[in-house]
Amino acid sequence: MLLSNQILPAIIIAIAALILVPPLQTAIAAKLPSGLNSPVIRFVVFFILFFIGFNLGSPHLKTLNNFSLCTSLQQGVCSKNLTHFVENTSKLYLTATPKNITENSAVEVELKYFSEPKKEEVVSKTQTNLKLQNGNAQLELAPKTLPVGAYEVKVTIGNLIKKQAFSVWQSQTEADRRNSGTLKQANTKVAKIILCNKEKDSGCKNDSSVFPSGIKTIATKVDVDSAAKDVGLRFTWNYLLADNQKNNSGNQSKVTNNKKEIASDVQELNSKVGYFTYSISTGDRGFPLGNYELIVAPETNNAKPIRREFAVK
Repeated sequence: MLLSNQILPAIIIAIAALILVPPLQTAIAAKLPSGLNSPVIRFVVFFILFFIGFNLGSPHLKTLNNFSLCTSLQQGVCSKNLTHFVENTSKLYLTATPKNITENSAVEVELKYFSEPKKEEVVSKTQTNLKLQNGNAQLELAPKTLPVGAYEVKVTIGNLIKKQAFSVWQSQTEADRRNSGTLKQANTKVAKIILCNKEKDSGCKNDSSVFPSGIKTIATKVDVDSAAKDVGLRFTWNYLLADNQKNNSGNQSKVTNNKKEIASDVQELNSKVGYFTYSISTGDRGFPLGNYELIVAPETNNAKPIRREFAVK
C-alpha cells in the first residue's frame, strides 16, 4: 500500500523528469531506434509517465476542500465563505471537507492581525484534534477582540497548510457592502500611512502619532500600490471614547464600539500618482484631547482596511 500510494507515483514522475534532463537525452537517444529518439516522442513519453504518476498519487493527497469562514452555521457548515466581518465579532467558524485526513489528526490554528502594512501580530495560536461531523470539519475562532484591520487564519495539519485572508470593518453595513460583491475588484492597496501636523509639515514628511493640544489640522499621506482607475479611497476618522465619556448622551450620535465617527469621506485616486494626501480640520476650536483612529481602505470588494491610532495631548 505504501509503495502504490506514495513511492510508486514519485518514482514514475522522477523517471518522466529524467527523460527531459539534457545530460540524459543524448544517452537515451543513443539507445533508441532512430525513429523513436526525436524530441517530440521524448516529450510525449514524458507527458504519459507524468500523467500516470500524478493520477496514481493525487487520490491520496491530503486536502481541505470547501474551506470557508462565517459567523453562523447551517447544518454544521458555513453556507457561504465570507471575507468581511464587523469589528469585535465574538466568534468565527471555519469549516472544511477533509480528504485523506483522519479524524483526531492534530490541527494548529493561527490567527494573525495586520493593523498596518508590514506590521503583523499573532492574535492566537491553538492546537486541537480534528473532529468530523457528516464528513465535515468545524473549527472555532473566539478572539478576545477583533479590531478593524486585515487578518489571516492559517490551519496546519501535518505538512498541509491552508490559509484564508479576511478583513474586519467598523460597521455591519460596511462588512455587508464588501461581501455583496457590488464593488469593483482591484489590486489597489494601502502601502503606508504617515500622519503629520499640517500646520508645521505641509508636505507630511515626518510621521507622528502624538499631536499637541490646540492643533487644528491633522493630515495624512497615504502611499498606494496599484492605484486603479475609478477606485476611491475611504477615510474614516474616529474619536475613541474614554470610560467616563461612554454614557454621555452628547456622544451617542454615530457611536459604535465606543468610538465616535467625526468624519468619513471617499476620495478619488489618481492612477498616475502613487500617494494621496488628505487632511481634517476642526476650525478654531482645535481637536479635543484624547485618542483617535484613522481607517483607510480602497473602495473595492477585496480591500484590506488599515488602522492607525494617534493621540492629542
